[in-house]
Amino acid sequence: MSDKETTPEGMTCMYCPTGSYEDGTTTMTLERGPTTLVVKHVPAYVCSHCGDAILPDDVSKWLDDAMDAAEAAGGTTVREYDEPKTAATGGAVS
Repeated sequence: MSDKETTPEGMTCMYCPTGSYEDGTTTMTLERGPTTLVVKHVPAYVCSHCGDAILPDDVSKWLDDAMDAAEAAGGTTVREYDEPKTAATGGAVS
């Protein structure tokens, strides 16, 4: 994560008054025209109550690149996030 990016960990959820964002993972489903991409275990800051997720900038870029590749292949693709990292540290999950 870049130095300029603000970390939302511990911040109160934008959608529910109960939860706060914690380092975790989520599943993202992206659709562009006839192409659908599902990516599991995406690093994100996830609300402890409602599950809303905020993605770090580098993860958003990775998903955009993955969607470009899925769109070139066509159809529906289900895959794992290739670079298992925590949203908070950007380091490898141990």
